[in-house]
Parts: sequence; structure tokens; C-alpha cells
Amino acid sequence: MEDLTKQAGFEQANKEFHREVAIAQARPLIYKVAIILWILFDLVLIGLLVFVVVGYLVYGQFSDRRSTADLSQNLSLIHANVADRSAGSLLVDDSFVLGSEGSYDFVAELTNPNEDWFAEFSYSFAGASGETSQLSGFIFPGETKYLIALNEDIEGSMRGAEINVSNLKWTRMDGHLIENRIAWYQEHSNFSITGIAHGIVEVGGKQIVRSTFTVTNSSPYQYWSAPFILVLKRNGVPIGVNQVSLAGLEVGETRTVNVNWFDNTPSSGDLIIESSINFLDENAYMLARSETEVDVRDAENR
Repeated sequence: MEDLTKQAGFEQANKEFHREVAIAQARPLIYKVAIILWILFDLVLIGLLVFVVVGYLVYGQFSDRRSTADLSQNLSLIHANVADRSAGSLLVDDSFVLGSEGSYDFVAELTNPNEDWFAEFSYSFAGASGETSQLSGFIFPGETKYLIALNEDIEGSMRGAEINVSNLKWTRMDGHLIENRIAWYQEHSNFSITGIAHGIVEVGGKQIVRSTFTVTNSSPYQYWSAPFILVLKRNGVPIGVNQVSLAGLEVGETRTVNVNWFDNTPSSGDLIIESSINFLDENAYMLARSETEVDVRDAENR
């Protein structure tokens, strides 16, 4: 019995010895595996860091570019919107000086390139020997018209005179005020001008240059005063300018107009006649307009 107990103890000790030996022998391998796993873990972390950094740099670069492009586009849209709501500059053509020292006439063409801005302003013609009196003018959106100054008493040469436009006041003819601006303007300016003649006639035994035309007010409005500007051209160049104002021009009225030229205006040329009525001026109308018309007090001014 005692021998069996010793034998069991010996075997138990032997097993523990072999286990410790196995552990001792495996410990270097375990260390190596742990080191390898640690290295792999570090490599994964480094790779993840590199991936994040590179991804941020690459994506961030494109994102920044996209953001910059979006910002630029937004700024362009804002600029376009502001430009759309703002009036552009009036375009002034060459000025022409007619007549001689002591009595000059001046004429120049003005263009309003804006689609919905009406302009009121002051203007004058200035040259080497002086400047004309200040005159008032206006121009509708998209319109090209003549600006004139007549019988200006200035001593000295005015060759090379140029027009000066100042005191600009803009009024926006917005869509909610005038649904169709072009139709509105055509309706108000519907004057039929026929029978245009220009030449020499005899009046009281004296020969003078006279322009004759017939105007019919085909618009649904009647005007206290309807000014018409006459520009005589030859080969596209103004050689004479005049103006006539028709008082009390009623709806449907046809009137023959004679305009005498008492200077050295040539007796031949191409005669251009255009109306010059400020249709936004309530005082221009002999009767109140219909309720559907625009109240200019509601127009947007700048």
C-alpha cells in the first residue's frame, strides 16, 4: 500500500515536471507570436492612419474645390441677380453741331440698353466755347431716341461738342406693374405718321424750307401736348434738327403739321420724325387713364 502511494506521488511529480518543461520550452514561441501580433496590430494602425490621412487629403482637396466652385457659382448667381435688378449705363452716340456761331443746334442719339429701367435725367452739350443750357430728358427701356438743343446762343466755335448726361433717376418698370412692357409702350406711342414731305415752299413771296407730315393718334389716350422731334439726315448724318409740339391731340384725331425751318437747313434729305412723350407722366394725359393702367407712384425708384 505504501508502495502504491509513493508510485502515484512520483507520477504526479513527473507530470508537473514535464508540464513546466513544456511551458519553459514554449515561452519563447509565445513571446515571438505575441511580438508578431503586436507588430501586425501596429501595422494595421499605421495603415489605418495612412488611409485616413491620405483619404482626407484627397477627398478634402476635391471637397474644397467643389466648395470653392459652389461658392463661385453662388457669387456668380448673386452678381447676376444684382445685375439683373440694377440699371446699366446709358449709351451715348456721337453729338452733331449744326448752325453757325451765335445760333447752334445740337443733336445726339441716346440708347437705354436696360430691359425694365426707365430713366429721367438732365443733359447739355459742351464744347470749346461754352455749354448749352441744362435740359430735361427721359428714355424708356430698350429705347433709342434723339436728344436735341435748339437755337443756343453761344459765341465761338462749338465743333467737337459732346453731350453730358447728369442727375440720373431710375424708375423700374417691373413686371407686376406692367405685365407686357413692349405692348404697353407700343399702345401709348401708337402714332401713325404719313405724307412726309420736305422741301422749299413760298410763303408771302419768300421761299422757305418746310417739312409737312400727317399724324394720326391711334392710341387710346389723348395728350395735352405731344412733342415730335424732326431730324433731317443725308447719308445717315444729321444735317438739320427741329421740334414741334401738338396741343390737345385727341384719340383718333388726324392732324396735318407744317414745320418751317428759318435757317440754312438743306431743302432735301431723309426726314425722321419721332414722338417724345413721357407716358409715365400723369400730367401728359387730358383724361384719367383706365383703372388697369400703371400708377407711377408704385414704381420702384433707385
